[in-house]
Amino acid sequence: MNNFLARLTGGHLIFDGSMGALIEARGIKTRCPAALNAENSEAIRSIHADYAAAGADVSITNTFGANPIKLRALGMEERLNELIEKGVENARAAGNFVALDIGPTGEFLRPVGTKSVEEMMDGFRACARAGKNADAVIIETMADVAECRAALVAAKETGLPVVASMTFEKNCRTLTGNTPECCALILEHAGASAIGINCSGGPDEMIEPLRRMRAVTNLPIVVQPNAGLPVMCECGCVTYPFSPEDMAVSMQKLADAGATSIGGCCGTTPAHISAMKSVVFPAFEKKELPGYICSQRQFVRIDEINAARVDDVDDLLDLDDDINAVEFVLDGLSEDEAIEAIEEAQTLCQLPFLFEEGTSERVLLHYTGVPGSFPMRS
Repeated sequence: MNNFLARLTGGHLIFDGSMGALIEARGIKTRCPAALNAENSEAIRSIHADYAAAGADVSITNTFGANPIKLRALGMEERLNELIEKGVENARAAGNFVALDIGPTGEFLRPVGTKSVEEMMDGFRACARAGKNADAVIIETMADVAECRAALVAAKETGLPVVASMTFEKNCRTLTGNTPECCALILEHAGASAIGINCSGGPDEMIEPLRRMRAVTNLPIVVQPNAGLPVMCECGCVTYPFSPEDMAVSMQKLADAGATSIGGCCGTTPAHISAMKSVVFPAFEKKELPGYICSQRQFVRIDEINAARVDDVDDLLDLDDDINAVEFVLDGLSEDEAIEAIEEAQTLCQLPFLFEEGTSERVLLHYTGVPGSFPMRS
């Protein structure tokens, strides 16, 4: 077993903290932080070394924005492999486990946005392949579980363990309305080695989404909060309210609520990571959990499914109130027609969909991100 995966599933890991906060503290100006991997590798290695000295077990690469879409906007797409490979090398110099950092693209999948699953996966696949020499992949700060799932499926092709981490708003949903339970269920089904929550304000704001994730999954959960919500000072600088000592107290509450590994996000420093070494993790016992099906916003226990059989998208407008799932019949449709029907259905209905055995892998890839995966009915 991969040593990182063994530690992740059988123990507890301390991930490092903010890269941006330390780049700024050193007075380094850049329009592309990932470019520093090649252009100022000494500074990046120094940051990784500081976190390792503070007690971090995992060095997260400085590659959060290094994806084809964001680099293309900067005229730097051809440097993708160079910047990611150097990012892995710089993190490796700290002597820790290395987690390849993959962040969001800033685009959305259809039907919310314009990107197809295949297009989105191609971009993430390029990132993951360039960082294949890491010990693991961490997909961070995802505000849309559909995009996170696409990144996860692409990253798994490397054979590395993958941590898939979401960020939630104050209403305990992601920007696109995903609930913690649906995120946990979707990402576990797609093959995540661990799931996570990062950014999302300070540690106290993470307790509720953490508890809701823990209620439906036994996977390891990695929690990496900001040092509180940022405050703009009169001088124009940004500060974060949580001291390292305050952060450690709140991180203990997160460990007690079910986090199995921890770290920091925006505003955290090596001092915050050092303080987290005092956190004591209670023994984790896996629970017997029921099976579920889910959409991006609603989930249903398998033994409580009451599905309506639908073969016309317009029928979704007339479902009975007690219906909690939809058996979507795609008979007679081509693959492209089926995908178009699913996209339209997703704009009309938030219930989980079921598909019949024999539905094409491309259609299921579009819906679930995992070829041949459930939810299906035989």
